Amino acid sequence: MMCPAIGAILKQQNSWASPLTSVRLDDGSLYGTLCAVSGEKQKLDGRSEQILQLFAEPIAQYVQKEQLLCQLQEANSALTAFSYTDELTQLPNRRSVFNQLPQLFSQALDTNRFVVIAFIDLDGFKLINDRYVHETGDDFLCAIGQRLKQGIRAEDMLGRVGGDEFIVATKGPYIHENAKDAAQTFKARLTPLLSGHYALAGCHINYAGASIGAIAINPALSTPDEALRAADTVMYEEKEQRRRLVH
Repeated sequence: MMCPAIGAILKQQNSWASPLTSVRLDDGSLYGTLCAVSGEKQKLDGRSEQILQLFAEPIAQYVQKEQLLCQLQEANSALTAFSYTDELTQLPNRRSVFNQLPQLFSQALDTNRFVVIAFIDLDGFKLINDRYVHETGDDFLCAIGQRLKQGIRAEDMLGRVGGDEFIVATKGPYIHENAKDAAQTFKARLTPLLSGHYALAGCHINYAGASIGAIAINPALSTPDEALRAADTVMYEEKEQRRRLVH
C-alpha cells in the first residue's frame, strides 16, 4: 500500500512509483518502506528490486546504529545520575556536592557575590538509632532530606555528605553588603525546617533540631574545600553551645 503523502506527490507530478520495499530491523520490526519514483512509467524488473533492497539494508543498519547510540547515551546518563545520588535519601550525594560547589563559587565570583554555606549535623541521631531500630534511623534521615528539599529555594544547592550530615549552599549578597547577616538569615531559614514532630513508621519523634554552621564566604578569597572546613568548624562550635545549654 502506498502511503498518502507519497500518493499525493505522485498525483501532483504525474509520476510513477515502484512497489514499496520494506526496511526491517534485525528484530524483524518494520521501520519503514522504500520506493523508487520516475517521471515515466517503467517496468520493474528483478534487478530494480535488488537495488531497492540494497538501499534498504544500509538504511536499516544506520537506524539500528542510531538507536544503539541513543540507548548507550541514556544508559550513561542514568549511570551518571545514579553515581551522584545518595541511595537512601535520593538527595545529591557527597560526590555531587563536591562537583557542584566549584560551579557555584564560579558563578558567585562572576557576579561579585558571596557564597553562603550551611553545614548541618543532626544532633542526637545516634540516640535515635540506638533507641529505635536501624530502619527508623533511615526513615528519619529520609524525612530530614524531604523537609530540606521542600523548604529550600530552587537556586539553593542541597546534598547529604555523610551519615547524618547535610550541606545547603547558595549565592549570597553582593560583596559590598553585610555577609554576616546573610549567614544568620540563611541559618534562621533552615533551622525550623528540621525541628518538630516526625511521624515515622512505628514511632513518633519530637526532634529538638540540628546543629547548623552557616558562613558567608568571598569566593575570591577562599576555595570550596576551605569554605566547607570553615562551615564545619562553625557547626561544631554551635554543637558545643547546644550541649552546654542542655546540661
